[in-house]
Amino acid sequence: MKRFYRLICIIFAAMLCFTAVACDGNKPGPDNPDDGNNGNNAAIGTTGEKLFSGGSSDYTLVIPENATDYEEYAASEMAYFLQMSTGGTIKVDNDANVSYSDGAKIISLGATRMRGETGKTYTEDELGLSGYRINTVGKSVFISGANEHGTLYGVYEFLKHTANYEFFSDDEIVIDKTPDLDVLKFDITTIPSIQRRALGYKPLWNSASYTKRLRLVDFSEGYIIDGHTFGTILPNDEYSTEHPDWFADHTASNSQPCFTNDDVFEEFVKNSKKIITNHFEAGGTGRYFMLGQNDNGAFCTCAKCTEAKKKYGTVSGVLLYFVNRVTEALDAWLATAYPDKHLEYPTYAYIESMDPPIAFNSTTGQWNEPTIRPRDDVFVMITPLSADWTYSFDDSRNSTMNSVINGWGNVTSNLWIYSYCVNFKQYFLPYNNYNILAANYRVANKYNMYAYYEQGANQSSTTGLMELKFYLISNLLWDCNQDGEALAEKFIRQYYGPVSDYMLEYYNMIRMWYGHIQEELEPPFRTNIYADICQEKYWPFDLVNNWKKNIFDKAYDSIAYLETLDNEAYTKYYNRIKKEELSLTYLFVTLHSAQFTGSELTAMINDFEYYTTQFQLNYYIEGAYTKDMIENWRKKF
Repeated sequence: MKRFYRLICIIFAAMLCFTAVACDGNKPGPDNPDDGNNGNNAAIGTTGEKLFSGGSSDYTLVIPENATDYEEYAASEMAYFLQMSTGGTIKVDNDANVSYSDGAKIISLGATRMRGETGKTYTEDELGLSGYRINTVGKSVFISGANEHGTLYGVYEFLKHTANYEFFSDDEIVIDKTPDLDVLKFDITTIPSIQRRALGYKPLWNSASYTKRLRLVDFSEGYIIDGHTFGTILPNDEYSTEHPDWFADHTASNSQPCFTNDDVFEEFVKNSKKIITNHFEAGGTGRYFMLGQNDNGAFCTCAKCTEAKKKYGTVSGVLLYFVNRVTEALDAWLATAYPDKHLEYPTYAYIESMDPPIAFNSTTGQWNEPTIRPRDDVFVMITPLSADWTYSFDDSRNSTMNSVINGWGNVTSNLWIYSYCVNFKQYFLPYNNYNILAANYRVANKYNMYAYYEQGANQSSTTGLMELKFYLISNLLWDCNQDGEALAEKFIRQYYGPVSDYMLEYYNMIRMWYGHIQEELEPPFRTNIYADICQEKYWPFDLVNNWKKNIFDKAYDSIAYLETLDNEAYTKYYNRIKKEELSLTYLFVTLHSAQFTGSELTAMINDFEYYTTQFQLNYYIEGAYTKDMIENWRKKF
């Protein structure tokens, strides 16, 4: 126990140093997402023109006559935030009604006719899915990506420079309040580190604007079919009775199909064509058709599949054999049925199919030639379920995952990652992967990965500084060379305002404590997405109680004056503190109930119930309701 108290003292002493550093306004930080390896920008100057003067504007936002949903949304975002800044409105029109000239006062968004007239047209090969260019020509400004996503992200960049706009969270947006805004002289090109960036959390699924303002996409956006699709394309329940040989286990509802059976191949292709046809005939514009194995590791072991595994060396090789056959057939059909369409086919490297179809030659120190490669339009989505999230993918202590990614990088340049950023067994406890986010995204960037998906708590909001995690993930996926710690401090300072010193201390304390249990406990704790972290040895009472008294109680006390002075601000910051304090309440009730009286426990449980409902913390683990946990608490105590 004495050792523990010494450790607590050391940690709190160290925190004084962290807090002192945090107050240094000269600490360098990445305030410009265009800086870094992906931006190629000239200086931004002034034109002498006014976008708004006295709250009114004689400029027009122009979108294409047949604007996409994203282009229309880009215009609505521009108009909304300009009104938030100036209090005035700006006209929005399409290019069929607006003429362009050197003296025109327009802000062109997307693939407008006048953009073409200036000769400024861009391809996806130049800018990718999310990149954009912003150019000032005369009095007009042109904002466009090769893709509609890039146009929207260019709007946010324009607003940043024009009105000091910055998005921290759905309820924390910064923008200048002024009736006057200048037209700036832009010459900006920006291409993000990762082109397709997605984050799976319930609050983002519930708010399209939150997702878009983070410069992310919904995971399913652009897909004709996504996820573990084999069971949808070839349902076991429909076929297994008549064709038991078509499946690894015909008695299992989600069994993998036999990848070497020609009849399976023919039926799979036929059903895929139906799904694609129905999508396009209904007006769909999807570009991704997921060929995703079912959510298990049970693969066929028939004679032909066994022989194929010997030939290719891995289960993934047999899977690629099947996927290559299917996509070759679909592409040949598309060329005739829908000649204007081109599809891309992601497939999982997952569980048994994780290991790439390639061997490392320890004698030469080089990888051998792979036994099979995916076709050019097949993308391998690596899903590192078994990674140790204590360390980054390229850390020598995460050697297995390092080898997997490096191996696949020698098989194909078409790599995506389906990653994880939460402990699915503990939504109420912080998940300590803050330190590896940037490093993992740099690994993805090193291999020129097109897409990165972080799966979090799809069913619920969480504690664990969730809003901070959204901000870090979105910004670091955009530019993986930014300083993650500087970004974290910037967010905490803005989001928590008058209590930011305390919340920064809490953030750093979490980090330090995880470092302790990861390095000094025997056996050391490892950050696994299914780790049993809710144990007393990880969260002793004295530690949690110290955080409660020395961080959270003091944070509440520090804003008490606001309750009568500015109740709206008081409520905002009180709730932000409370949401994170629920982690401590969870630990008190779950692990340390003996430290409290019955009435104290009842009060804590009632408070926990009220605020988890208010904050929509509906699940405490994957698939289990918070309300059921609370009911069990009441029965127990």
